[in-house]
Amino acid sequence: MKDAVQMQDEVRSFWDNKPCDSELSKSAPGTRQFFEDIDADRYRHEAHINEVLSKVDWRGKRVLEIGTGVGTDARNIIARGGKPLVASFC
Repeated sequence: MKDAVQMQDEVRSFWDNKPCDSELSKSAPGTRQFFEDIDADRYRHEAHINEVLSKVDWRGKRVLEIGTGVGTDARNIIARGGKPLVASFC
């Protein structure tokens, strides 16, 4: 049976290598086009997210966005003036 540390390492490795929605782009991971492809798909299918985000004045607010994706919503909040908090769950 695996111990907790080994399980955490396996889960971390899985999400580091295959973040949610990363399969939605055929562009090279990490490129501008890669992120634009994923953003476009997400907000095409979940347009309500932008509507909800637009109801908040993010300017200067400290925000911790937790997810297993490529940071689509976090980048959107930062573009609206939110200040990212950095957290490590290692």
